[in-house]
Amino acid sequence: MIERGDHEPGVAERLLARRGPRAAAIVLWLLCGLGVLAPFVASDAPWYVRAIDRAEVESALRTLVPLARSCDRLARMDDAQWEQERMAGATATRVETLARERAAVQLRVGILRASMEGVETAVLALEASLDSGGPLEGAASACAEQMRLAPDGTTASGGRLVARSRWPLLAGVDAPSVLALGLWLALGVLGTRVIARKRIGRRALRLALASPIALALLWPLLRPDAVRLDTRAWKERLASSAMQVERAVFAPIPWGFAETNAGESWRPPTWLSSAEIDAAGRYVRGRHSTSAPGSGALVATPANVVARPGEPERNAWTRHLLGTDGSGRDVLARVLHGARSSLAVGLGAALLLALIGTLLGVVAGTLRGWVDVVVSRVLEVVLCFPAFFLVLAFAAAADPRVIPPALSIALVIGFVGWTGVARLVRARALELADAPFVLAARAQGLSTPRILFAHVLPNAATPALVALSFAVGSAILTESALSFLGLGVEVPVPSWGALAAESRSVEHAWILLAPGLCVFASALAANVLGEGLRDVLDPRREGAR
Repeated sequence: MIERGDHEPGVAERLLARRGPRAAAIVLWLLCGLGVLAPFVASDAPWYVRAIDRAEVESALRTLVPLARSCDRLARMDDAQWEQERMAGATATRVETLARERAAVQLRVGILRASMEGVETAVLALEASLDSGGPLEGAASACAEQMRLAPDGTTASGGRLVARSRWPLLAGVDAPSVLALGLWLALGVLGTRVIARKRIGRRALRLALASPIALALLWPLLRPDAVRLDTRAWKERLASSAMQVERAVFAPIPWGFAETNAGESWRPPTWLSSAEIDAAGRYVRGRHSTSAPGSGALVATPANVVARPGEPERNAWTRHLLGTDGSGRDVLARVLHGARSSLAVGLGAALLLALIGTLLGVVAGTLRGWVDVVVSRVLEVVLCFPAFFLVLAFAAAADPRVIPPALSIALVIGFVGWTGVARLVRARALELADAPFVLAARAQGLSTPRILFAHVLPNAATPALVALSFAVGSAILTESALSFLGLGVEVPVPSWGALAAESRSVEHAWILLAPGLCVFASALAANVLGEGLRDVLDPRREGAR
């Protein structure tokens, strides 16, 4: 992008200079932000916890000696004895099993070192045995004996429990989520500079794109350790008497997308008075009305609601801003996580169909002859069948155990919806086949692949860019329709279409409203952006305006 006044403004500058496309781009960026930020702002795991976890220390001490004894037994075995003793169907070798057992011992040693002080001598002796590859049972027994906890949290050797700091939420974030967050932020910064008509150098552009990729590659090394012995949910652990919490910082929306609470099923948004819980901690599901005696009407059974660690109070207006569904799951958290599924399928499918359609269209329009005939006949056959019918059939037949449903839906939409892009690109390639620069390239003896990809493709890709924008909205609508019919992502993973299908009752209107508005806004914004891009890339339409 060049500063205004130096050169003719680029496509992005001309596109974002228009009010409609600029608003559509901002809406799409914000909607993508819902999915990108979902793992960071909506989770039942806290951002940060500093606490004394006596239950985990006792579990580590209880299992340390049996694991060490198992390691010693495996070390004494030969391969013939291992073949006799291993379980039927097991494929791991004796060396691999021994390595896993020693890693389990190392994990417990790390927990004990981080959670206790004054026990360095016992820990060092056990670590020396681990490093040397020698017998572990004796050192583990001595370590467990010296670290045995008294009721007051001290040990016979003078050690005591200390608070341990953890980052549970970051431990559950994977590298693709970090990459998506970095690219989303970079796109926002670049878009802001384009709107402000500021110069973006090549170095800044490369840095904005390379930084998220580098962070994602390094994230497995930077991410906090996610392994823990106590597999209970964090809210349950923090509420137990075995954990003494010094500080806990939860996400702004302290609910997981699959976290259920039977006591709050079908609860309306908590800023409505009809969603209040009485003094006894009971909330009546459904309508708050009393049936007359002998009427035979069904009355909802009251259930106790308890505010767990990190959650707002039972009647706080911020507890469930968009209400809950039939399983007591927070709708706002599910809408945020549902954006990940719906937008990922929509964007992925649109990119795939644009890629397939562009390549086939360029090849058919440039090579002509029998290649054009084959591509055109295949295109016509695909057009004979309704696209949604094909997508519905393939999605229903796909085995979720072999390929994830979200990926299968994106692939099916991409392999079915490429026909429109191929027709547009083919028509443009036919025009360019006899263009002077193409004839000059042939006269110079350039190879056919070079002419295709270096000369024709860059000039024929303009219709594909416009079709890509329209395809995003269409793919999002298709994915939402499939999820609404129950052929989308697997439960409990949410998507906007699946959320809208959880209740079709007017009494539970809050379930339908948020995901429906998100689908409508994303499809509308993609279409408006496509219209603006078509006007900018077509000089005749732009000049007419």
